[in-house]
Amino acid sequence: MERQKKLDNAGNLTVSLVHEVKNTLQIINGFSKLLNELPSLPSEGKKMNAMIQTAGQQLDELIKNYTEYLKDKSIDFKMVDLNEIIEQAIDISEEFIKRNSVVVTFDKKYRTLKTYANQTYLKQVFVNLIKNSSEAFPIERSDRIIIISTDIQIDKIIIDFIDSGKGIPTDNWESIFDPFTSSKKDGLGLGLPFVKNIIFEHRGDIKVVDSSSKGTHIQIILPQYSFSDF
Repeated sequence: MERQKKLDNAGNLTVSLVHEVKNTLQIINGFSKLLNELPSLPSEGKKMNAMIQTAGQQLDELIKNYTEYLKDKSIDFKMVDLNEIIEQAIDISEEFIKRNSVVVTFDKKYRTLKTYANQTYLKQVFVNLIKNSSEAFPIERSDRIIIISTDIQIDKIIIDFIDSGKGIPTDNWESIFDPFTSSKKDGLGLGLPFVKNIIFEHRGDIKVVDSSSKGTHIQIILPQYSFSDF
């Protein structure tokens, strides 16, 4: 009940920010399009600008989905390719992956992996998890690896996130999903609660399987089809 109360407060706060974020995003997208028209823009600048546009598009879709959810209290689901969503999330996360000198490996057992989901929300889930893992490495650690793998068990999809970071204390395995709980100095503690809420909306589950000073293993379980039991 306390977790839900905090989530409701976080939701109310988000509502008040959506309008301002949307206005600012329009400015970013507008100038990004103008940059592409500059004949003097070098190839590296064009590549960076393309990343800005991709991130801007994801944020725009996220705002649209969230606005629809606030109005209708429902999320639009359809059959999507999970592999494609994860790959796009890795691309969006490229800046802070590089900033933290992290290597991300995606181990996919199937060429395509269809699931009944909301692509925009699920993509943001993976972006948040990649970002969290990228920032979880001790300064002195040279082995900075994140492994994402997927598998199917009957009609359920298993997604494993394994990093070689500093780990999560056992007592915090559940509380990290509580709003406004963060070990980061400037963290708001809203990323993982958002992740958990979206996974629940997909009739799935997320949990810490294992964690130590050598790294953390987080697992997501999703129903593959709209009619799958969970």
